[in-house]
Amino acid sequence: MRAGMLRRLGEWRASLQRSRYLSWIYLFFIALFFLAPTSKSHHQVYYVLVCVPYLLAFRPRGMLTLFRSWTYTLSFLYLGLLALSVSWSDQPSLQACRRYAFHFGYTLLFLTMTVELVLQDRRLLTHLFRIIMFAAAAGGLISLVAFYSQASSPFERLRALGVLDDPNSAAAVFGSVLLVAYYWGVREGERPVWRALAWFSLAVSLAFVIMTQTRGELLALLTTVIVGAFIVRDATVEKWTAAILFLIAAGFMALAMMDAPFIPPDLTSRGLSYRPEIWSIAFDFVVERPLMGHGQSFRPEYQMPDGRVFYTSHSIYLGSLLWVGVTGTALLGALCISALRWSSLELEGRRSFAITAVLIHSMICMFFDGHKLLGNPREIWFYFWLPVAISVVLELRRKGLCRGLEG
Repeated sequence: MRAGMLRRLGEWRASLQRSRYLSWIYLFFIALFFLAPTSKSHHQVYYVLVCVPYLLAFRPRGMLTLFRSWTYTLSFLYLGLLALSVSWSDQPSLQACRRYAFHFGYTLLFLTMTVELVLQDRRLLTHLFRIIMFAAAAGGLISLVAFYSQASSPFERLRALGVLDDPNSAAAVFGSVLLVAYYWGVREGERPVWRALAWFSLAVSLAFVIMTQTRGELLALLTTVIVGAFIVRDATVEKWTAAILFLIAAGFMALAMMDAPFIPPDLTSRGLSYRPEIWSIAFDFVVERPLMGHGQSFRPEYQMPDGRVFYTSHSIYLGSLLWVGVTGTALLGALCISALRWSSLELEGRRSFAITAVLIHSMICMFFDGHKLLGNPREIWFYFWLPVAISVVLELRRKGLCRGLEG
């Protein structure tokens, strides 16, 4: 009886591997970053509908090939160090160790799954970009209409519905969509409808980013598009680059104009949003344990002179220094460099720059905001771990190491 059950399980696993279920449920999960009503429902889809079937169809031998990628190996080491860092916190607990062990598994599983699915189905990346543009256009438009139909002022800072409820993180996500639409989508050659979707998604994403009033995101977009204008050798893109640069710069300058009569005081009164004060306090904590940090469960309070209290460092890099010190942050730096290197080796035109652009953009966003790279499904998965996973795919293909992983 046991042999029969194992045989049926093996047949079911083989059938699952041959089917497109994993690819489509993965695309559904990505779309829910923009369309899920709550973070809880988004998490449940990942745990139940994505993780369980993928683990049942998982091929352990493929993991050995993944570790021949520098980007994947550095990701594994950095995530593992973050999870282990709980053990050298001041007050380590079994509950915290268990929680971060699960967070390590969830994040690494997303990275591994993305790599394997993209390698198995060469059309998946095309489907992924189309789903992202469609979901962002739909979710962004719904949020814009729903929020400003009830807002007291048309200049009120936008807060999206559902998962993307933090303006800074939401702006980083929609900024990534804008870059995908601009560098990849508008060059779609199969049907005009896909190009129209890309332009619509680009317009909605740009409006969304500007209305979140996130200046770090606008700076990240501006820098990325300027870098792209120098790197992408495509004469047809120059006029559009100039137009996009103008719109981004205009939005950035409008938010910085302290005395503009058409901008309400609450827009510019944020100043630098306490970033210098928060970073100064955080750096004092870093100096206390510079080598290995305070551990992932370290939760300092950042008390401002006016009485306000913040609980995050508002910088991924500074948070990394707090938790895993110079040692872990060096791993993070090496990971970023490796991902950029392998994504930029084959820049043959505008579309091939899309992943590099998203990586450059995300690494700038992580300087100005963000909390941690290890956790449940959140915005950082979309604008950092997703392009990192695609960079792993490009690295494995470049090295000719895809045998046994490709479909």
